[in-house]
Amino acid sequence: MRKLYVCKRCEEAYLGEEPLECRRCGGGRFKELKGELTTGPLKEYDNIVVLTGLNIDKRLLNESLRRLTEGEISIPMVLTSNVSDAQTITLLLYKQNYRARSPFADKNVLHIYGDGPYTFNQFVGNVYLVVPYKDLANKLREYALSLWRNGKWGWELLSYVFREYMSLRGLDYLGYEVCVEGGENLKNRLTFLARLASPPQISYPDEELILSNKPEDNDYTVPVPIMRVIPSINTRLLKSVLNELDGDTAFLSIGGAEHNIFLNLAVVERRETYAKTPQDRVIYDLSNVFDRELFGKLVRNKVALTTHGYVGLKIQDAEGRVITMARGVPGSSTGGVIIKLRHRFEFYGRDADLYVVFGAGPKGALATKLTLIRMLLPDAAEKLKGYGIYYVTFHKEDAEEKEARKNRWFKTIYLEADPIHDAALLAPLLSRHDLEPASTVTTVLV
Repeated sequence: MRKLYVCKRCEEAYLGEEPLECRRCGGGRFKELKGELTTGPLKEYDNIVVLTGLNIDKRLLNESLRRLTEGEISIPMVLTSNVSDAQTITLLLYKQNYRARSPFADKNVLHIYGDGPYTFNQFVGNVYLVVPYKDLANKLREYALSLWRNGKWGWELLSYVFREYMSLRGLDYLGYEVCVEGGENLKNRLTFLARLASPPQISYPDEELILSNKPEDNDYTVPVPIMRVIPSINTRLLKSVLNELDGDTAFLSIGGAEHNIFLNLAVVERRETYAKTPQDRVIYDLSNVFDRELFGKLVRNKVALTTHGYVGLKIQDAEGRVITMARGVPGSSTGGVIIKLRHRFEFYGRDADLYVVFGAGPKGALATKLTLIRMLLPDAAEKLKGYGIYYVTFHKEDAEEKEARKNRWFKTIYLEADPIHDAALLAPLLSRHDLEPASTVTTVLV
C-alpha cells in the first residue's frame, strides 16, 4: 500500500515508498503523513442524493452536429458530463479512504444521474415559434439567423429571441404556449427548454406565442436553432424514489452547469421562486439574457454560471481580492467552488440543503474531485456551517514563495495520484488549502 512522505527540511512530498534523499534539498529525513476522510458537513444528514449530469458520447454527438450544420458555423462543443463527475460518488463509499468502514455506509446514498431512467434525453435541432404578425415573424427570423451565424445556440439563442419578441411587442412579461406533435416526454422537454430561456416572470399560456416542434411553411413561423441535447426529467420516478426517504436529506450536485442538468434545473427553479427578490437567488445563468442583465445590477452573494461554453471562473473573495481559475489565462489558478443553499427541487417537494461542487482552471476535472475531498476533511463541517459561497485553490501560477510548495504538491502528488482511491493519502496535504468565503463568482469563457 502506498504511503505519503514529506521532507522534514523543505516539505517536498513523495507518494509511494520512503525516499533515501530529497530530490529538492538533498535532505535525508522524512516523516509519514496520515489522513482520512470524514463526512464533513454531510454528517448531519440521513440521506445524501448525489446529482451528476448528462453522460453521453460527446464525440459522436459533435460529429453528428458538424454533419448536420454542414460547416455553416463553427459550432461549440456539445456539452455533456465527463464521466469523472459520476466517479466521485466512490469517494463516499471506498472504505480505504476512512481506514475502516465508510461512515457513509450508514447513510442512504443515492446517485441520480442525467440519463435514463431519470431523464429522457433527445437531441433538439430546431424549434419553431409561431407569432401573430407576418412582419414580426420576418424580423425574428432574421434576428435568430444572425444569432446562429454569430455562434449562439441552445437556450441561449432562444433566450435572446424571447427578449427581442418582448421588445418588438412592447411587453414587460413573456407568455407562451407549448404545442407539440408527440408524447408527454416531448412536451416536457420543450417546456423545460422554454423555462431555461425565459425571464423570471412568465404569464402563460398565451396563444399569441406558440413554441412548437413542428416546422410550418408559412409567414408566421420562426425557426430557432437549438442544436443541443435537452432532457425530459422523469419527475414521476424521482418523486417515487425520493418520497421514500426518511430523515434529513441533502443534495450534492457535482460538476459544472454546462453539463449538469439538475444544476440547470435548480437555476430555473430559483429564477421562478425568487422572481420578486432576485438578490436571494444566489445562482444565475449568463447564457440566459435576462439573468445576464439582472446579474450586473446585484452587488454581492452571487454566482454567474454559463451553460453554453467551457468556462473558467473569476472569484471575488470577501475582502475584495480577485482570483482567476481559467485555462489559458496568465496567472490563473486551479481550484474549486462550493455553494451551500437551501433549495426546494420540484421533484422532491420539500426544502433541503443543496451543496453545489465544481472545479475550474487548467485541470478542472481533477479540481472537482479535489474540492469534494476537501469538503470531506474534518475542519470542513465548521467552515461550511453557514449558507453561502466558498472557494479553494490548489495551484497558483506565479505563486509567491510561501505558496510554492503547494504548487509542487499539485505537480508531483495531485496529478500523479488517483484522487478516488488515494483520497486519504491526499488529505493531509489538501487540509493546507483553506476553504475561503467568496462574495461573487463569475464565469470566464475559455
